[in-house]
Amino acid sequence: MGIFTENLAQILKGSLTETIYEAPNPDTPCTPTMKRARVYAENEVTYISDKIGVHKISNTSETDVAVSLHL
Repeated sequence: MGIFTENLAQILKGSLTETIYEAPNPDTPCTPTMKRARVYAENEVTYISDKIGVHKISNTSETDVAVSLHL
């Protein structure tokens, strides 16, 4: 059993897209496989754990600022 990390993120301003990918296998290099993507609006909270996969948080807007807090 390895060490797992966990992360909570709250959207403080704007909206952000979270894309979750299958957890990579360190013994088999490959392109990450996307599991799902979801847009989070202001004041929403998301949770990620290594047991779920890995994630990317991105602002897809070219004009609106977004701010998030990660714990």
